[in-house]
Amino acid sequence: MKHIEDDHARYLTQWRCANERRIPELRWLYHWPQGGKRSKITAAILKAMGVRKGPWDFWLFARRGNCPGLMIELKHGKNKLTDEQKELGEYMVSQGWDVAVCYHWHDAAQEIADYLGAPRGF
Repeated sequence: MKHIEDDHARYLTQWRCANERRIPELRWLYHWPQGGKRSKITAAILKAMGVRKGPWDFWLFARRGNCPGLMIELKHGKNKLTDEQKELGEYMVSQGWDVAVCYHWHDAAQEIADYLGAPRGF
């Protein structure tokens, strides 16, 4: 059901684009696409370039108080964090970041809005 997570990533990105004027910090929300079908050659090239397992889906580079940013992983159904994602999440929390695992794009949007102190009911 990877395509459902992909859909939610697209919807969250559409929400970001629709709300950037109202919430300017959304400009600093980035998506790191991982997984997907790739040829063995492409996978080898990416690995040689430094691509690794574990990065979360969305990173918001916007400081709030002592917190340097917010990291969000989108999941669907019964999907859980991989061991690499758990390790990165724990590390980022130790570095002061906020992290959230969301099972719907709307929940991710609310996490971002709450983190940025934006009004509810976007």
